[in-house]
Amino acid sequence: TNPETPIFNVMETVLSGQGGLLFRDLRDEQALGYTVTAFNRQTTETGYLGLYIGTEPNKISVAEKGFKDTIQQSLIDNLLPEAELNRAKNQIEGEYYRERQSLGSRASEAAILTLENRPLNYAMEQVKKATHVTAQQIKELAQRYLLSEKPYIVKILP
Repeated sequence: TNPETPIFNVMETVLSGQGGLLFRDLRDEQALGYTVTAFNRQTTETGYLGLYIGTEPNKISVAEKGFKDTIQQSLIDNLLPEAELNRAKNQIEGEYYRERQSLGSRASEAAILTLENRPLNYAMEQVKKATHVTAQQIKELAQRYLLSEKPYIVKILP
């Protein structure tokens, strides 16, 4: 129910996937890992935005710096270009419809929304709100939540 949820959804989409900023910068340009993504998990009580990279142990510190640099340059210091913002919005809307093509997926969504005491149009409303997110809102959210000097870092090492 947090009004920032749609902004987080767009921010996650901007950062994640093969077309996302993190994948293009850390994987394609810097060759720091074989997979890079962001994930946004929201519940009825709280949520979090996570960043992930599968990399070699000797590249961990460079990868951590890469995350910070990409976010700083792309989201905090500058406004996100309209093309990036529109790509994310289109992807969110497209995924919404693609994921609901089967009757089973729509029934499952209805069951989950009912258990969470949410209206049946909740997901569609989140998509509509995401289409109105601005680059300035993403910048403000990134400045508020992603400038942490002490992020939680989990490393799974061989």
